[in-house]
Parts: sequence; structure tokens; C-alpha cells
Amino acid sequence: MQIPLDYYRILGVSIQATHEQLQQAYDDRSLQLPRREYGLAIASRQQLLDQAYHILADPDKRAAYNADFLKQNTEFLINTESLVEDFAIHSIEIQPEQLDGALLILHELGEYELVIRLGESQINGTSEAINQQRQEIIFTLALAYLELSREHWEQQDYEAAATIAQKGLKLLTQEKLFPQLQAEILAEYNKLRPYRILNFISEDLAKAKERSQGLQLLQEMLQERQGIDGLGNDGSGLNSHRFLLYLQQLRPYLTLNEQLTVFETVSRPSSAVDACLNVYILIAKGFAHKRPNCILKATSLLDQLNKHQDVYLEQAICALLLGLTELANITVEKTQETAVLNEIREHSKDSPDLIPGLYQYTEKWLQTEVYRQFRDLKQEQVSLKDYFGDENVQKTLEDVSKTTKWEDLSSESNNIEDESYITVHPKEENDNLISITGEIAMRKSALSEYQYLPEPNFPQRDRGKRKSTSSTSKTTRTNRRIEGRTVGYTDNNFASPNYPQSEPSRYQEKKTSLIEKPDSLNTKNPRFKKKTRSKRRKFQPFKLLLLGIGLLGGLSLSVLALKAISDSQSPLAALQGEQLAISLNQPPLEFPLANAQAVLSEALTAEGAKEVIQTWLNSKSQAFGPEYQIEQLKNILAEPLFLEWQKRAIALKAQNSYWKYQHQLEIQSVMTDAQNPEHATVAAKVRETAQFNQNGKIVASRSYDQNLSVRYDLAQHKGQWLIQNITVLN
Repeated sequence: MQIPLDYYRILGVSIQATHEQLQQAYDDRSLQLPRREYGLAIASRQQLLDQAYHILADPDKRAAYNADFLKQNTEFLINTESLVEDFAIHSIEIQPEQLDGALLILHELGEYELVIRLGESQINGTSEAINQQRQEIIFTLALAYLELSREHWEQQDYEAAATIAQKGLKLLTQEKLFPQLQAEILAEYNKLRPYRILNFISEDLAKAKERSQGLQLLQEMLQERQGIDGLGNDGSGLNSHRFLLYLQQLRPYLTLNEQLTVFETVSRPSSAVDACLNVYILIAKGFAHKRPNCILKATSLLDQLNKHQDVYLEQAICALLLGLTELANITVEKTQETAVLNEIREHSKDSPDLIPGLYQYTEKWLQTEVYRQFRDLKQEQVSLKDYFGDENVQKTLEDVSKTTKWEDLSSESNNIEDESYITVHPKEENDNLISITGEIAMRKSALSEYQYLPEPNFPQRDRGKRKSTSSTSKTTRTNRRIEGRTVGYTDNNFASPNYPQSEPSRYQEKKTSLIEKPDSLNTKNPRFKKKTRSKRRKFQPFKLLLLGIGLLGGLSLSVLALKAISDSQSPLAALQGEQLAISLNQPPLEFPLANAQAVLSEALTAEGAKEVIQTWLNSKSQAFGPEYQIEQLKNILAEPLFLEWQKRAIALKAQNSYWKYQHQLEIQSVMTDAQNPEHATVAAKVRETAQFNQNGKIVASRSYDQNLSVRYDLAQHKGQWLIQNITVLN
């Protein structure tokens, strides 16, 4: 049988190679062993290597071979129609039993399409009897599917990559062979899913079929994860925190009804993250569709969240939209968002209450914070006048005012529980409360510099070796690099050529970044400029999300830990929070910062890191101890982390409670970013023994002794290392 190969390619040398080069290439190729799954194919491969060397090492035989070789190439140049797609113009004759070795060599040369073409025809044309050679041909064929899928992934052709990977999986599954390779292909297939979803839902609304596929994939992903903040594994490579960021990227590309459909199926009553998301969806639906009953449902969810977060502004807005102006006026005055409250007061100067300012603020909030999260509402203009002027709305509001007492609606918000400042979870160090309740983990500018979608992690190989199957001619190949659609996401000002950017709200700050809006869908390697919104609110479900990850003890522990964050800021802003910069037109392997390697810090040594962390532990003991030396925190914590811990220490003192800590510290590693040496990450083992005292008595149920793995994010400020973020890893 004829195989489109030549002896020069088999040895990996050019036609001008000297005898010494031939000898060296033959020795090297003979020593290079393929994967351990191969058996007979290795022997067949070696036979072809021997055959090639035997011909080319003999001057007379090489001269005769070259004459025939050049003749075939000359004929090809005269009659280019002899080229069948990307098959080689030169071929050699092999025995049928050498096919497995020939396919292995073609695979090593990167001729994956050719391997698939020859391999499929071979296994489809033979009997079903399983023999070793057939198994090894199937193995090579599956490897070719895997590599070709990877190439399409790199070229952003995600559907082609997924389809090819599926073929490899189907082949191995049907043949019931090579479970390890099946798992390898399946792992990469699953990691493609976030890209495929993003690609599908960024299509125009008119492309219903593609968008439906994206929604189906997203629902499958959520079900496998067991919810937005569930503990299931969907194989995407996104942890819970990164998955929430990923959802933030998707939401502006989903319509209101699409979000209702997707998230309703996985919504859980006990999930604070689900509650935050549903508040936005219900408010948007209630206002846009003029259905106040939806806003009433959102109010119920906010009442639950208000036990643990400052959501008075959102509650006041809902009360206003329900026509409960007295409740709205009282509720808005309770918010700790002083800047917003002052602005509302400023616009209510000539009024006996705050309703005029709240009215104006609500209209702007709906436009800039709510509508922008929904694709079909993004360009709609918010008008409270039209909303209240609707007859159905008026009728519903009349019914609400008759059946609802605002005192009842506001009663829960006045209940402050004694344990609202709990700072301990049995499986977490106090430090982790910053990740749970503060905005630091989400707001760190560094987060926007990293890509949260999984990257193809392919074995290193020389892509340049993938040449045409002729040593002297270049075979025309289809350029697989598609000039795809670019969907760049930033801090809620996502860059999309399909949609104009929203005007920044008055609560936004313009900041410099690396992302700018692409000029068109077909722009290669576009440059972006990102506008980063400063968040008006500190309303973030990351704190609740990360809390939920650690609550393996059940709902009772969830309730306990939720009480711990009652003095934190509002969680809803996480659904408006920092977005990722991901371009579908830029190969994942070329993400600029994805390949940035952390290196050992020269500025911060292990001894220096230990001193910094020990200072923190000592300051923590002093601030939360019986002397309440709260000012010590400022010497080691960067803002706004310092403000969070200061607030907690003050609350602890007000409860006539304190902690006694004992710490044992072991530094495991000190890493810095090569591109940002003023930032460092310290991994440490911390044993924390904590004794809780309240009203002069030890409370054993809240005391604990834990061994923890903790990551500290540090930054230099005026020559001093301060802690920016603290994350408990176990």
C-alpha cells in the first residue's frame, strides 16, 4: 500500500543532509520512544526508520531515490491538480502490517488530518475482531483527534475543537479502549465548554439556534456544579470564585427571560448568592414588565439578606417602587452608604422627606446598575413616570398598600442579633472573614489581570515541524485561524462591537486599563482599553460565596457564619463587580499575563515574610484581646482591609467580648509577580488556638484550635509590606 511519506521526512532531515546528519538523525529518531501504550507500532516504526536510513545512507540508492523523488515533484509543479487536498505528492510503499508504524510517524510529524483520513478508512474497512495492531491504530487516531482539537482551540474555533474531541471520545467509547486517553480527551472537552457558551450567547438575538445551544450548555454546567455556588465538579477548571466571575461576564449577553430560565432551575432558597442574583432579576422584571408583584418578591429576599448585610438602599428602592413612600423614607435613612445618602438629601432640600432624591437616585440606579445586566434592557430608557403611570401598576400598588403594613416589612431590619459579629467558623481562621465579607478579594485590581477561563495546557512540541508531506514543496493548507468575534469583558463596561457602551453613572470613576473596545468583529489581535468602574456599593456575594464553600457542616453552620458578616457591606454589588478581560479572538495560549510566572521574591525574603505575618498575628491578638488595641491593625493591614477589621474589633468591644489567641507560624513559600515585584504572595501554615470570652466568661462552644493553610497577598506601601488580602485554603 502507498503512504504519502518520503524517506527524508521519516528521518526528519532535508534532501541536502550529509551522511553524518543522516546518521545523527537516525540515531536520535531510534532513541525517541512514543507513548507506552504502543507495542507493535514501535517495531513497525523502527522498520520504516531502518528502511529510510538504508536507502539514504547508500550513495547509489540515494541517487536513484532522489532522481525519482525530484521527478515526481517536477510533475507536480507542472500539473498542480495532482494534489489531492493536503496529501503529499510523494509516497512510499509499505506492507499492510507497517501501517500502524506509518501512522505513528505521520502523527509525530503533525499530520493529524492525514492520520485521521487513513486511520478511519483502515478501521472502517477491517473486521470488528480486536487485535493489537488495530488497537494501536485506534490509539493513534484518537491522539490525532486530541491534537487537532487542541489546534482548533488555539485558533478560537471552539465548536470545531469540541466536535473533533467528541469524535475521539466516541471512537474510544465504542471500542472500549484506553480509558486513560478517554479521560484526557474528556477533560479538555469539558474545559472547552465555558468558551463555547461565551461564543454562543454573544451571537445576535436572531440566531436563536446558536443561543439555545449556549443556554443548554450553561444549564448543564450549572446542574453539574449543583448550583451557582455549589460543590459539584463540571470539569471546566473554574473554582467557585472564578465561576461567579465568569457568570458576571455572561449576564450582559443574556436577556431577562433567558436569565430567568437559566438561573431559576438551579436557584436554592438557602443560597445567599442565588438570592442576590434573583433580587436583580426580580426588580428588572417587575419594573420593565410593570409587574410590582415581582418587586414584592425581591423585597422578601432583601429582608433575608438584611439580617447580614446593609441592603437598606435596595429595600428603600423596592418600597418606593411599591408605592410605600413612608417605608422608603425611613429605610433609606438607615443605610451606611453616606455618600449616596448625602446625595439623596442634596436632591431633597426643598422637601420634608427624602423621596425626591430617592426617586432620582432610583431612576439612575435602575438604568446603570440593573438594566445594564440584561441584553434586551440595556438600550431601554428607564422612566419611573411611565412605570407609575401604568394602570395595571397603579391597581397592583393600591392592592399592596391595602394589604401590606410597612411596619411589618421594616420590623426585621430593626432586629440586631447579639451574635451578628461572630468572627469564627469551626473550619476557618478569622482571617478568612476578609475573603468572605470584604470586597478586597473581588476588588483587587490584580484580579482583572488574570484570565479565569481555563487555558489549554498542552504538551510542549514544535508546531513548526508540521510541514507538508513533501520535503521539497510546500503544500497549501487551509489557514484555520479564524478571525473570530471579539467579546471583551471589563468592569461592567464590556467591550462588544454589537452594543454601544453605556454612559458611566455618576458613581463611576474612569480608570486607566489595558482593554479598549475593538473596532470590528473581524479584527486580529485587537487592542483594548478597559474602563474600570469604581463600585458605588460594597454589595458583593463573593463574601457569601466563599463562605458557602467552607460550610460543609450543613445549613446550621451556614446560618452561624452568615451572622458573622452582618456588619459587612451589601452583597449584591458582586453581580455588578469586576469583570474579566477575555477575548474570543485572541488565542488562550497567548493571554498576556496567563504565562507570567511567579518567581521567588528578591525584595521579600522568607524571614521578612515571617516577620510580616507574625506582626499581623500579634496585632490581631492585641486588637481583639481584652485591651482592644485596635490601632495596632493599621500598622500591618492595607485599606480597606484595615477598615473591615477595625469595624469588627469595635463591634466586639461593644459586645463586651474578646478573644485570646495563640499562634504557631510556618512560612511555606514566598512568591512575587515578575511583572509587579511590589506585590507578593505568602503561603503559610498557621495553628490558631482561640479562646472566646464574653461578659467575663469563657464560651467553650465558640473557642477552637485549628491548623490552617493560609495565603496572604502583600503589597509595598511607602517601603513597608502591608497585607491586602487573606485567604484560608483549607
